[in-house]
Amino acid sequence: MKKNIYISALAVLAALLASCQQQNISLPVDFDVRLDGDNVYRPGEIVRFRLTGDADYITFFSGETGHEYDKRERTSIPSEEIKKLSMDIRFQPLWGTGAIKSDSEYGFRVYLSKDFKGFSSEDGFEQRNEIQKMVDEGQFPLSEDDQTKPWKQVWNDLNCESIQNEWKYGYSTDLDEYAENFCIAFHWKPWTINWTRSQRTYHVQGNIDMEYGGSEVRRTTFAEIPFTVVTMNEQDPPHLGTSPKMRGDTTSIGTVHFGNPEWEINFEGAASNYPGLNWELDVWCISDPMPLNSVSKDTGVQIKSLLSPILTYDHVYDKPGTYKAVFYGVNDNYQGTKTAVKEVTVIVVDDKPFSTEEQR
Repeated sequence: MKKNIYISALAVLAALLASCQQQNISLPVDFDVRLDGDNVYRPGEIVRFRLTGDADYITFFSGETGHEYDKRERTSIPSEEIKKLSMDIRFQPLWGTGAIKSDSEYGFRVYLSKDFKGFSSEDGFEQRNEIQKMVDEGQFPLSEDDQTKPWKQVWNDLNCESIQNEWKYGYSTDLDEYAENFCIAFHWKPWTINWTRSQRTYHVQGNIDMEYGGSEVRRTTFAEIPFTVVTMNEQDPPHLGTSPKMRGDTTSIGTVHFGNPEWEINFEGAASNYPGLNWELDVWCISDPMPLNSVSKDTGVQIKSLLSPILTYDHVYDKPGTYKAVFYGVNDNYQGTKTAVKEVTVIVVDDKPFSTEEQR
């Protein structure tokens, strides 16, 4: 009798286990999507998608720029897809005197590099030593004609007049060779004679534009680029930066600072015989190395979860075009994950005729 009860209990337990396993099997994602109406719409018109079946989670990719399913894992743009990669810089020199050919170590110079990997240390004194080593090795040419050095000089302030209230000087260049690694350096060593001449101020604005794909353009301004400012003068700490009080001054004279909406970088010079600054400024402002062809992954929006069932989903397209709307469905539990992708083509045109009801 006990043996029969024991066997029966085992049978019931086996059936329960089989039932539990059966319920927790990761089921295929079974859902579908269709448009509520035809697939031609006007900009600003509501596009309604009807969903049937079931999926634990559904993510919607509209097909618009930044929200394309096929680009959800993309982190960089291949060189063959880049149509144009360029930089524009604008300069506003104020007061003082620019560089002179007879004393070429002074002035304001701009350098580009595709080889610089960044500073090896965050310590200001170590960074000062690294810069001095590059200078001593002649890595920064004093002439734009010298193209053999690790850094390429692309602009200097020779013959630049002192101006105010306008951006008179500029420089534009292609950056194709810097797509995978870009670094820009500003060397600010304003010319003076024993501090009897004002040490010139420079306002700088700039942007880098990458045109790729159809008509996509990504703009990066200098305000978005991280820079390291290193003061070479032994009278100042290397990272004086925007903290002039470190040398007992109450102004930003002799420092480099950022963030003013009228300019993105300000190299603020000093008037002649300025009492708090009786030495010749020698400052480097160097950007962190960065790939110019990097992009953020395209994203979708989750429209359904286990706790939020959905029968319809509305979206509005603002621009004409042909869009591949994608619904990415997922069933997920401890047994595994199943996915399914449903695509719907949406056409948005400016000249779609109004229906009879819309005309009324």
